[in-house]
Amino acid sequence: MPLPEKHPMRFVRWRRSFFWKYLKCIPRPKHLHGTWLHRKLGDSLLLPALWQPERKKVAAGFALGAFFSMFPMPLQTIAAVFFGYILRVNLASAMVAVWISNPVTTPAILFVQFKIGQAILGHSPLSQQDPAQTFDLIAILKEAPAAILCGAGVTGFLLSAISYPLALWLWDVLSAKIKKQ
Repeated sequence: MPLPEKHPMRFVRWRRSFFWKYLKCIPRPKHLHGTWLHRKLGDSLLLPALWQPERKKVAAGFALGAFFSMFPMPLQTIAAVFFGYILRVNLASAMVAVWISNPVTTPAILFVQFKIGQAILGHSPLSQQDPAQTFDLIAILKEAPAAILCGAGVTGFLLSAISYPLALWLWDVLSAKIKKQ
């Protein structure tokens, strides 16, 4: 019995695949309906073009979300959705990619960003300073925001540059796997 036109075979394949249990957890437009973000941006936030999974738009959304995941700021998801809305990338993949930085990974990410920022700004590492100044907490805290933001910009750019081709490759691998089923 042929499937109706409204349900293309690729949708049925996704639903029957092993990955469906993960894909059904991705945010959808119905989750944003009625939120304050929907009230501010209007119904154009819920356009199907921003939510349909297309290869390049998903990869671009993932790269955008990966970029914002590296910045130590609250409400990273809202920033990723706002810029994704402006750039017309897949919003669901941008929201998912923001969770690269989560409560488990954030301390390690901040440490790496601090070290990268120190190296870029030309500050000497704390281990090479005079032992009397090593425990000068106020000097460390004055230096930390600039170093972390500088390191966040570098790591955000690098991670987004890596995640775009990685997302394209992963799309191809998953599509091939689903087509085999």
